[in-house]
Amino acid sequence: MARLNVPNEWVIPTAQDISVSLERALLSTEKRRNKESQIVFGLIQVDDYSQLVERSHSEHDVQKLKLEIHRLFLDYAGCLDGHLTASAATSTCL
Repeated sequence: MARLNVPNEWVIPTAQDISVSLERALLSTEKRRNKESQIVFGLIQVDDYSQLVERSHSEHDVQKLKLEIHRLFLDYAGCLDGHLTASAATSTCL
């Protein structure tokens, strides 16, 4: 660039910049490796779910209850950097 008379300036990264970049790269690699290497399968049964459904006043309340339970599990899976998939057969029975 200097040969072409283009204004430029050589910038040298600080030791802290290099350290932060390396830490981010390591964390990114470790997180990706962990995601790719783990498979967890589970069946979740909510205790006394049928009693909760019986106490509901309408189908709308039952659907809201299912949604709230699903949201709780989804938030928990998110904390673990995981995914939550509800199977059609089990999500109706909760």
